[in-house]
Amino acid sequence: MAQAGPENEIITKISPDSVQATVSRLTGLVDAKGMRLFAVIDQREEARRAGLDLRETVLVLFGSPAAGTPVMEAAPLAALDLPLKVLI
Repeated sequence: MAQAGPENEIITKISPDSVQATVSRLTGLVDAKGMRLFAVIDQREEARRAGLDLRETVLVLFGSPAAGTPVMEAAPLAALDLPLKVLI
């Protein structure tokens, strides 16, 4: 059985901004740092399409193929954690 350690912790922070403003701020930072924005998934909208209700929930996937590829080559299971994800 896997044990939780520092590498498996989830960090939670409260944003003083709205969900959309937080998404905009994060995606702007990703762009400014020269990283690649892979996807922005509006999970609330997807729930609505399925006839369900969900609070505002947006998943942002981003990273750097130049940095992530060598990591995944060295440790293929790292692909489960990459690209980086932030749930807003």
